[in-house]
Amino acid sequence: MKEALLESYKQTNFTCGKWKSDGLMAKEGDFVMVSRGRNKVASLGKIEYGLIKKVSHDGRNLEVKVCRSNKDMNAKKNPIVKNIYCDSRNCFLIFRDEC
Repeated sequence: MKEALLESYKQTNFTCGKWKSDGLMAKEGDFVMVSRGRNKVASLGKIEYGLIKKVSHDGRNLEVKVCRSNKDMNAKKNPIVKNIYCDSRNCFLIFRDEC
């Protein structure tokens, strides 16, 4: 059970250093989870899901197209879609198309 838990932690630990050591640098077209505003109280912070549009030459900074939802949004409105810039250490890989 402990090995399964450790393996699941390893799969979600996509820091910039981890990506480089495993040969898994962030790529355009990756679907990621972006965690921002983390602190001691809210360890995950605000979570957004998005698609990587651009990667800096060193792989550290990413431009991600995210979909944000508002609490007061009703069913007739579409969610807000924005391009944000974030650090790759705050991103976790969800899906990569290997085709």
